[in-house]
Amino acid sequence: HIISHRSTLFIFIELSSMFTPRSISAKLSEAEIAQAIDSPEGKGILLLIDLPKAPISEIQAAFDGLAKRPDFTSRLNNAYAKNMVYKDSFSTGNGGPKVDMKRVLDLSPERLEEIKRNDPDLSLLQEDALGATLRYWDNLRT
Repeated sequence: HIISHRSTLFIFIELSSMFTPRSISAKLSEAEIAQAIDSPEGKGILLLIDLPKAPISEIQAAFDGLAKRPDFTSRLNNAYAKNMVYKDSFSTGNGGPKVDMKRVLDLSPERLEEIKRNDPDLSLLQEDALGATLRYWDNLRT
């Protein structure tokens, strides 16, 4: 329904006609999730429910801690020579008004294993906010 009143246009939409994505449990097996994605009603958007709550404050604290420790992030990058593990373009002077301010921490299980093998003294990976963040992602992965 469209109603005009004093130069203001109001548009009313019936909620029953709004799109609602299909919801499935994140606790399903990998095969069941793949089947849901491939099914016709899974095309487009598929909402995973019952995911563990993300530790946002720990993730933020982990990135803030890494930003304050260029010695540590340098060791991370040196321990995984194939590609950079930690990236922060703004801290290296590559930011600007048209560049997103983002920090990237790329720690897949394979990268973590190689980092631990190449620099066993990087025990900080399992401590404090960074450790809590890695445990959260590991829990999601398994």
